[in-house]
Amino acid sequence: MLYDPAAATAADPRSQIALEHFAPGMNRLLTRTGWDSQASWFSYSLSWSLIDHQHANGNHFEWYRKGEWLTKQRTGYADIAEGIASSEFSNTLAIENDKPDRDDSDWRIDLWRRGAQWNLVAAADPQLVARSSSDVFSYASGDATNLYNSSSENSTDVLHASRSIVWLKPDAVVVYDRAQTKTAGRFKRWWLQSASQASVSGSNATITTAGGQRLQISSLLPAGASLNAINSNEAHIESTVAGNEPMKVRLRIDAPGNPADVRFLQILQAADAGVTIVTPSLVQSADAAWQGAQVGTTAVVFPATLGRAFTSLSYTFTAPVVTHIITGLAPATAYCVTLTEISLSLVQGCSQLSDGGGVFQYPALSSSDCLFNWAERTYPQYFAPAGAASATTAPYYYRYYSD
Repeated sequence: MLYDPAAATAADPRSQIALEHFAPGMNRLLTRTGWDSQASWFSYSLSWSLIDHQHANGNHFEWYRKGEWLTKQRTGYADIAEGIASSEFSNTLAIENDKPDRDDSDWRIDLWRRGAQWNLVAAADPQLVARSSSDVFSYASGDATNLYNSSSENSTDVLHASRSIVWLKPDAVVVYDRAQTKTAGRFKRWWLQSASQASVSGSNATITTAGGQRLQISSLLPAGASLNAINSNEAHIESTVAGNEPMKVRLRIDAPGNPADVRFLQILQAADAGVTIVTPSLVQSADAAWQGAQVGTTAVVFPATLGRAFTSLSYTFTAPVVTHIITGLAPATAYCVTLTEISLSLVQGCSQLSDGGGVFQYPALSSSDCLFNWAERTYPQYFAPAGAASATTAPYYYRYYSD
């Protein structure tokens, strides 16, 4: 009816579209490996939250592979801001806070019980600290502390809540979370949504999709973390979840003893049926100021304290490691590497630069591998954008190209 049947098959126009998109207003990253049916997709978001019915999903991520969602948010429509909209139905942290001075039947008590971020109304906006991408990885680091506190509810016990996340394209995600409260004994929980029940064995959980793909979650931090497959839901959740929502069950990881300050490190790896998944291992400096994981032949490292000043870094690993990805550094800064078969040391100097998002990859990417990098930080030593009140407080935006 529309096309000449004798006409040649039309070319797929998507090949001309970029594989990555970032929406700065919502701090939303959307990236993929291609446009074919075998492509993997990854997304990350850290948005403001000021309107009722929004979901408390700061620092949430989603992953799609070969035609199936491995994990995504469990979507639905909340009565106001509680229930299905709380953080435990997204892939993010839940952190226990001060109890609001409300009647136990109040919807805000539901948020508090679940350790949710305050989607109505949080203390202030979150901050996307850094972001960068290449053909090898996509990286984001976000501070969601403000989302967990509410000044209006006098619920302000969360001192820090941030996430640094690296997608090793196409089949691994490394997630590093920092959670700290003023008060000890308050739970910190890591949540992952799933379409199929997780099989838990010690510090590992395996999920098999309807299509036979496997998703393996390895919990490297905190030591002794408790992994639990949550396969039942309250009637209120079932009545508010979206129709045909594929995410039915969840995996919960609890910090043992509910310490005031804790780090979570989870490695997610995907594979086709019958393909072996390597066992990741913990990588960290002697003082644990830098922590990360070796996933196959790649080491990914994060600062244990977000925004800490860099002096030097040294860590050991299991040979062989082909690629080192060190995050949380100053952007566009030169570093020197000392490498042995089982260790890497880093100090400032020499000629290889970190990228615009503060990521140092060793060996360096070629110029053809670098997509773009971005950072939003305070850099008075560079400049203040036109119209900014001062160089001290103005966000600094730039693009950095490796060639």
